[in-house]
Amino acid sequence: MNAQEYAALGMIEVKEPELVKFEKPGASVEGILRAIDTIQVADPKNPRGAKKSCNRYTVEVEPGTEVVFLGSVDIDRQIKLGFVDHVLIVKYEGEDPAIVRNGNAMRRYKVAYSKDPVSIAA
Repeated sequence: MNAQEYAALGMIEVKEPELVKFEKPGASVEGILRAIDTIQVADPKNPRGAKKSCNRYTVEVEPGTEVVFLGSVDIDRQIKLGFVDHVLIVKYEGEDPAIVRNGNAMRRYKVAYSKDPVSIAA
C-alpha cells in the first residue's frame, strides 16, 4: 500500500518522537509521561563498541505529539515508574561543578509531576 491507500483507510502514520537533549540551562519538557523504557546505547567510554543500559522517557507534549529524552543520574533518581500518566515537567538547571565524575560535572534537573494522573476520556 502507498500513502494514499493508507489515508483512504483512515490510517495515521506513526512518527519517531523527537529526541530532546537538554543542551542549555533552562531547556525543559512539559507534558504527560507516557512510558519509561530501558534501552541500549553506545558507551563512548568503551572503544570496542560495547553498549550500556539507559532509561528513555516518552512524554506526550500535545495530543499525538511525543518527545523522548534519555535518563541521567539525576533524572533517573527523581522520576519514578509511578509517574506514568501524570503531567511531568523536567527543566535542565545546568552543571554542578561541586560534583565531578570522570572529568564531567553532574548535570542537574528540576522535576515536578502532577499529584493525580491524567484520565483518558473514553
